Amino acid sequence: MIGFLEQSLSWQGVNIFALSAGTRPFKGMVVMLHGMGGGVSHWLQTAEVLAERGYQVIVLDLPGHGKSAMPEKLSPEWIGRNLAEWLEEPAILIGHSLGGWVALRAYLHNPKKVKALVLVASAGLEGMIDRPPKVRLDQGLNIIDQIVRSAIYNPEALDPHVLQDLMLGTVTAPALLRMKPEGKISLEELGQVHIPTLLYWGKEDGLIPVAWAEQFRKHIARSHLVIKDQCGHLPQIEQPEHFEKTLFHFLQTLP
Repeated sequence: MIGFLEQSLSWQGVNIFALSAGTRPFKGMVVMLHGMGGGVSHWLQTAEVLAERGYQVIVLDLPGHGKSAMPEKLSPEWIGRNLAEWLEEPAILIGHSLGGWVALRAYLHNPKKVKALVLVASAGLEGMIDRPPKVRLDQGLNIIDQIVRSAIYNPEALDPHVLQDLMLGTVTAPALLRMKPEGKISLEELGQVHIPTLLYWGKEDGLIPVAWAEQFRKHIARSHLVIKDQCGHLPQIEQPEHFEKTLFHFLQTLP
């Protein structure tokens, strides 16, 4: 069993909570970024397997989430820029939803700091709406239940503790009220991504429909798209075995 070390990073005086794992010599550095309302728990299973396979893994609580503090002005652009400036060596960035947006902004800020990208149901493209149409107050459904139903293909299949954690995150993260959608990614900017990129989407994603994945695939020259059926917005939690198998195959192709 891999043990995680707690770390406290400082980005412009803002405390960022991180968990790290791995034993030297490392195959490479991997930074894992969760989605809106998420936290380090969304990546721990994958992070543990990555560490066991020889990678140095760092899992972040994004600002305004979990144990990380809130900057005065919070946006994906701010997070991505500070992430790129914090990195001391080229890293593989794995980002889910908001985390994918952040990873892209980090790459665009300083391409030399990013070796490869793994974008899982990534947010952030121009034209994407900030509040998905399915997430609304319908009669008979409270907002938390509806977010979960939009995000997850089969909620009943998840461990109840995992499901509770997901539900709490949708309403308790301070970033939910403070995040400004600054730094949207244009199709022209996608065309500036020139590193190996794995795109992974759930076919039944109700928050960021799979049609958006085609935009990423079309405009990122070195991208590879994988679409998993019977899977919603959280592949690393809903379909961990397939996601991890796909991820490791991708990592093995990197120089």
